Amino acid sequence: MQQILPKQYLQVLGKTLLQHTLESIGNIPVLERIVLAVAASDQYVHSVLAALPLNIRMKVELVTGGAERAQSVRNAVEALAERAGSQDWVLVHDAVRPCVRANDVLRLLDEVRSEPAGGLLAQPVRDTLKRGDGSGHVINTVDRSALWQAATPQVFRYSVLLQALQHCAAQGVLVTDEASAIEALGLPVKLVQGSSDNIKLTWPEDLALLEALLQASQAPEQPELSKMQQVRIGQGYDVHLFAEEPEAEAQVTLAGVAIPHSHRLLAHSDGDVLVHALCDALLGALALGDIGKHFPDTDPRYRGISSLLLLTEVCTKVTAAGWNLGNADMTVVAQAPRLAAHIDAMRQSLARCCGTALDSISIKATTTEGLGFAGRREGIACYASVLLVRSA
Repeated sequence: MQQILPKQYLQVLGKTLLQHTLESIGNIPVLERIVLAVAASDQYVHSVLAALPLNIRMKVELVTGGAERAQSVRNAVEALAERAGSQDWVLVHDAVRPCVRANDVLRLLDEVRSEPAGGLLAQPVRDTLKRGDGSGHVINTVDRSALWQAATPQVFRYSVLLQALQHCAAQGVLVTDEASAIEALGLPVKLVQGSSDNIKLTWPEDLALLEALLQASQAPEQPELSKMQQVRIGQGYDVHLFAEEPEAEAQVTLAGVAIPHSHRLLAHSDGDVLVHALCDALLGALALGDIGKHFPDTDPRYRGISSLLLLTEVCTKVTAAGWNLGNADMTVVAQAPRLAAHIDAMRQSLARCCGTALDSISIKATTTEGLGFAGRREGIACYASVLLVRSA
């Protein structure tokens, strides 16, 4: 790069490239932690962390990197040992790819859901490729029809990625990306086409291109909005029936909280009627249809899935559209089970999932005095109302 500073600390539009990258990644709600591998002698990283928004800074932890990429990634993956389950997804991203798009990351995660190992963002090779002889002359033209240019993030299940990195280290195999390590185990790697502007800073001329891309990605100044244009309201409703027969260890899930009950709820997913109503209210406020349109019960990918994962994706759509959740008010209609003792845990669960303050989440429970299907203990219904506020 012909620079004194390491390239991740070069300034573009008043921020280091590393800060741009951390903010791009850190604002994707489904990503819970960021492990940053840095050199033991690094003198700059703490000033970058101090400049991050608090919600992103709290996600970041540091580990000491290694002499090669594979060692740095292995150190970072091993740092997750106490928190990551074997099937959890771990994404590896280059610190100098600041233009990564949230929708590309979410699509990548969606497309590898059923993969045994994982996959990566990549681009089909566009240009004609020539094989050289080392002296500046062409040997032949390479068929590019099946060639892809690897990018990041690359995402793999925690246990598989750790095994692959440890295997390559033990065998003395030097890999230049995580997909190569997975390939060394003989496992398939899914290719997912990403945006062509997700470029890595490699050459000095790339710096001007990244600056232009980052400048273009910043939203243009908006005209002043009226008070009515700064808010949106949505309402949602959902209902699920109880199974006909009681079960010894049955439970119902509301706002991600497991509540013991004599009967389970019938559903394609986990039957979280409260979260489904909230998703419908959020989607309704955005005029994006209902939960069935985005997560159809005919899709086997959503069988038994935690509804909190669906809510996370819906909240990502809210943020991407330029809105924040102002508040949500929900009423659960159920003769049984009794919910008063679980309300606080339910509110905390939704506040965490939506990335909002606890006092922005209201949950109430009521009965129907024995009237209707809820009164006959045949099922549970929920009403949800939300207020979205235009983000600054």
